This record gives sequence, structure tokens and C-alpha cells, in this order.
Amino acid sequence: MTLPARHYAVSTHWSRMHTKRSRRGWALLVRLASASAALFAFAAIGVATQSAAIQGVAAAPRADEAGPAEPPLEKDMASWRTGRFTAIGHTGGVVHSPTYEPLRSIAWLAVGPRLVAMDVSDVAPGLRPLGRTPALPGPVFRIAVGHQFVLTTDRSERPSAWLIDGRDPAWPRGVRRLELGAPPRAVAADGRNAVVIAGNDIVLLNVENPSAPCIVERRTLPGIEPGARALHAVLDGLRLAVATDDGRVLVVDLGLPEEGAVPAVIEEGQTVEMHLDGDRLFVLNEFGFLFLYRVRPVLTRVWAMARDEDNRIILDFGVAGDALALLKGVGGEASLTLEVRSLAGPEGERREPPLLAPAVAIAQPHPSIPLYISQGLGARSGQPLALLHDGRVETVPVAEISAPRGAGAVPAWEPSATAWAPVADTVIAMARSHDLIAVAGRNGRVDLLDPRHPDAPRLIGTWREEIAGDWAPHVQDLQFVENVLWVALNSRVVALDVRKPESPRPVYSKAVGSGARMIIAGHRVIVFSSHGLYSADGLRPDEGLRLLNRRSLSITALAMHDQQLWAAGHGPTGTSNLYAFDVSGPEIRVNAEHTLGVTIHALASAGRNLVALSSAGDGISPDALQVLDVADWSNVRGLGQLDLAPPAADGRVGIAGTRGALLAWDGSVIVAHPSVGLIEVDLSVPSFPDELGRFPVTAGADTLLRDVGGDVLWVGSVLGGLTALRKTAPEARPVQLWLPIATAWGPAGP
Repeated sequence: MTLPARHYAVSTHWSRMHTKRSRRGWALLVRLASASAALFAFAAIGVATQSAAIQGVAAAPRADEAGPAEPPLEKDMASWRTGRFTAIGHTGGVVHSPTYEPLRSIAWLAVGPRLVAMDVSDVAPGLRPLGRTPALPGPVFRIAVGHQFVLTTDRSERPSAWLIDGRDPAWPRGVRRLELGAPPRAVAADGRNAVVIAGNDIVLLNVENPSAPCIVERRTLPGIEPGARALHAVLDGLRLAVATDDGRVLVVDLGLPEEGAVPAVIEEGQTVEMHLDGDRLFVLNEFGFLFLYRVRPVLTRVWAMARDEDNRIILDFGVAGDALALLKGVGGEASLTLEVRSLAGPEGERREPPLLAPAVAIAQPHPSIPLYISQGLGARSGQPLALLHDGRVETVPVAEISAPRGAGAVPAWEPSATAWAPVADTVIAMARSHDLIAVAGRNGRVDLLDPRHPDAPRLIGTWREEIAGDWAPHVQDLQFVENVLWVALNSRVVALDVRKPESPRPVYSKAVGSGARMIIAGHRVIVFSSHGLYSADGLRPDEGLRLLNRRSLSITALAMHDQQLWAAGHGPTGTSNLYAFDVSGPEIRVNAEHTLGVTIHALASAGRNLVALSSAGDGISPDALQVLDVADWSNVRGLGQLDLAPPAADGRVGIAGTRGALLAWDGSVIVAHPSVGLIEVDLSVPSFPDELGRFPVTAGADTLLRDVGGDVLWVGSVLGGLTALRKTAPEARPVQLWLPIATAWGPAGP
């Protein structure tokens, strides 16, 4: 069998592509044919229903108008409703961009769609979160910290700039959306002043009162080239430096009139980090070169730091007073070094600053998870440096780094017990038992949550794969078989006994090669990996996995349908294939193998049919939903196809390689799209799958889970953490003769 590319039907069983309007029109006629008797018998009721639907347009929220303009301050979660879904809880998200507020020894961190305030005044007993903001509509993107306020931007369908009143870090109440008429590109703050780069405009704010900021001035960013966009901004007093995506840095004095503000220009390649401290401007470019410039009286380069004698480049840096902290590494290697150099005196002013002490070695078991140094954390009174280590927030006391040491090997630094990490920081896999939800992500950690209160899921226990050398475990898949949780890591499968969920205990482990994917058939665990096909009794992990077939398959999606196992993936020659497996006996054999013209990201059983989330060729992001008739496993027929339009340029951005997910629910299917969020599709007429609505979810959606016997939908995101939604009953669609009318779902038509 050959499935079609995006715009062709190569099988007589596949229907030709229709526009959204024609699909809805034909699907409507099919429904009308089956409902004609009821339509004429209850004409009066139909007219009344149409009238009620028209009146409901204004009151009912549309799918593309989700959420209040500002999250409610009295709640921890910004509850929003979009059509059939209501957000009732959220936790977790990727941690990044630690930013220090020195006067109060507070570090502000981006955690998914929130900002979290951390007390770093005394890290000896452990890092302590003080408070967090409500959830923003999208994940936090840029952060700038001023005096008792934080300016941030989000990555949502409509990116916005937000001002957070941080006067009480235990309860940052004031969250204000700044309506600036253009998408925010960068933010900067210093003391009571703040700047937002909105489009190509500089918007200068006075934040003397964080609860009532005022716009002082709005001017065009001078010197920006046509088509260029701002990436980063830093502010010191009224001196502003803006890095653009064409490899330039523009230094502007906002104290001068707009017509006289001619920018000084630096061209050192695309900038990844900047710091402006008085007359000193530090610029780190994409090639790992760090430059120091004097901005007054004339912009002058002082020195440039390149690769050292060990070929290490600078990955990140932090400045505090006369201390310069550098994080160095070699691309692809897990070992980094942290060193502190002195900017004091003529040596640090005229040429590359000298070391205060020998470097400290830091193991980085997950090179895909970046480490950061917080700007402003440094040498003052032995303040610690804030790092993100392996998805956790860690600190390194500067006093220990800068203490004199004798000659010898570079001392190693290990993560301490003071590290802090949010629950469900990255969610790649989820599994549900009767009383537990397991979530896992890129850092090899599995969190066990109590799902009985989805508005605030409680962490019960955590398990983490031990790191061996430079091996970086991350979770590929999770499956429950009663009180045994099977975990597929990137090179092994582990079985956990979770009868005591507060302390999950590994009872079995086996190396199976890379790319492990799992599925449950009854009590049977079936594992596909690069080493072959394995099977085990899920309730008896001590008996272990049994190798059934050494054929290596790169599986991208699995689903059980009518006692048949369906798997999509790439064969040894690289072709996209769909396999049908007979799992009725002790052995597992291939019944059929079909060559595909598309890449399958997810499969799900939906009624009598199988649905597939696909993309053309080897595409990364899913772009179509296929409905397949697999009643005859030897002759798979395509019934219908729905194109999933690509997201807008400024829409939610997923992680490359996340696969998305499908979940059948009461005659429809829920699509988890890494960039779009949720898409609900009506499958009542399989040959004409009909999109019912799109529902934005923080940072897109990567995996789905339905509460056992309930109406709660759990949505996992690699960037945005874990969100709990409540799905309401579908509203009755008005039956009509010919012309589509507006309903509570929004106007009909494309």
C-alpha cells in the first residue's frame, strides 16, 4: 500500500482533497440525508435551535479568542476556556534564564509559562522558591529585571510584553499586559527604567510605580537595517544596546533627542548574550567569542576572548562588579569548565582578564539541556553563581571557585543537594494507572503525581536513572501494567515497582539499544528498539524481556486496533512503512507491511478505523490527519484526509523531533500538535474528517492522556510542562437545509 503525499490520492479508495468549505458541505449533506425524517417532523424545534445558536455567538468564546486579557490575580492558574476545553491546572515547564536582582538577593527564573522568584541569600540549606506568577498565555521568552519589577515576553499566538509587580516576591500580584501595537522582540530594564523593542520601535517606560507604569517615549530604533529584527537588549541608565539578527549591535543614547541619536554600531556576528555595566559592554557571539567594548566617550573595543589552549569556547558568561564568570566547553562534549576572572586593575582593563583561580570542571550529562550563568551573580560577598544543571537550578559559591589552589588537576564540581527542579519540567511521555500519573522528559527523571486534584497535581515520588560516565539518559516512553511502571530510556528499559509511589524501586533493567518504543497488549509489554523486538509479562518483570526478532525497526508510532498491533516507522532501507503484527500468540509475527509516502508521527484506534498523524516525506511537524480502513490488514484503504494548516510565523514553537499525539474521544479525535496546540476533529463521517476547533495550549502539545473514566484531559509539552483541561459535552449543532449559519463554535466555512 502507498499512502498519498499531501495533495494526491493514488488509491481509488482515497477521496480527493476538498477544501474546508466543501468538506463541511458534503459532510453536512450526508448528515442531512440520515436526519431528513426528523428534520421535517420537528421543523419548529429546528428553527428555535437556529435562533438560539445565533444568539449564542456573542456569549460563547471562539477557539481563537481564548483567555482573559490578563490572568486573574487571585488564582495561581490563569483559568481559560476555549470552546470544549477549560484549563483547570498547570505545573512545570522548561527552566531557563536565571536573572538576579542584587538589592534583595532574589533570582527570577522562567519556568514554562511562569516566573518563579528564588531566595538566594543563603543557599546552604537549599534553594527556596518564594513565589510564582500566574501562568501567562505562552512560555516565558525574554526576562529583564529592574528594581522590584520584572519585564518579560511570552511565546504565544499573540506574543505580548508583561510587567510583573515584584515588590512582594512571595506573591507577585501585578501582572499587566503592555499593549504596544507590535510584537515585542526584546526587553531591558535598569533601576526604574524599562525598554521594550516592539517591532522596530523603542518604547521607554517609567516603572516608578510597578502597578502603574507609564510610557515616557516611543521612537524608531535608529540604524536598524530593512528586514532586520531585534534579538536582545540591555539597558544601563538611558544607554541602550540592541542586538539584531543580522549580526549587528546598535548602541543608542536615549538621553539625546531622537533626531540626534545616531547609534554606534558593532559588527561581530550574531549575538547570543550581552551585558551593559556603566561604560563596559560585553558581547558574546554565536561562535563563542566574548568582546569587551568601552562605550564612552567613543565606542572602542578593549579586548576579545576566543578559544583557549584546550579549544574550549565560551558558552555563557556573567558579570558582577569586577568578577567575570565564564562557562566554557567543546561542542558535543559533556564536560564543561567554570572559571572566574578579574576585571579589576589595568590587567583586566587593557587585555584578556587574568584568572582569579584555576577553573572548576562541571559534568554536563545532558548536552541538550543548556547551562546558564545569571547576570549579576558573582563575586560580591561570596554571592553564588546560578546555574541550570541537568534541568535543575544549582548554585556555585564564588568564594570556593576563587579560593587559591595549588597546582594540579582541575577540581571537579558536583551537583549538590541544594539543587531545585520543578515538577514536570519537560514532558515527553505520560502514563496513567488507577491512582497515579507518571510524567517524564529529557533529563531521565520520572515524576509520579496524584491526579485526584488536577487543579494542583501533587508530587508523590520521583525516580531518576543513575548517570554512568557521560551517558545521558532521557525517557522515550512510559507504560503502566498495574503496579509496575515500565520506562523506556534512550538505551535501556527499566521496570519500577510503584506500590510505594513515594519511593519507586527499580526491579529490572536491560540494555535494548536506541530508539525504544513500547506498547501494552493485555499484560504484555512489547518493545521495539534498534536491537530488535522484545516481549515480557508486564506483571512479572523479574522474568525479563525476551528477544523475539533481531530485525531493527525505527518505530515512530504504535496502536492496538481490534487485537492487532499496528506500527509505523522506518525500515532498514529508510522507507516509511506501516506494519501489522499478530500478537495473539506467544510469538509476534508480521502479518503485513505497507510502504508509505508520508511519515507517521502518531496512531490511534478510533471506532472501526485507524487514524494517523502524518507529514509529507520526512517532515518534522505534522501537517495532515489520515483516516484508514484496516479491517483487512492486507489491504489498508485510505478513507479521508484533513490538512492541518501550518502555524503562523509568530505562533507557538515546538521542539524539533517531538512527535505529537492522537486520542480518540466520543466520536472525535483530539490531535496534539507540537506547534498549534490541540485540534479536535469530528470523525462521524470517516471519509470527510471535519475540524471542529483549535485550542491553544501553553507551548504547544506533544502528548495526551485521558483521565480514567473521567472528563479530564492531560496535555504534556516539551516546553510548557503539564496542563489539565476539562472537556465539556458537545453543543448541539443546528440542523439546516442549505445555508450555513453562525453557531456557538463560530461562523461556518473556512
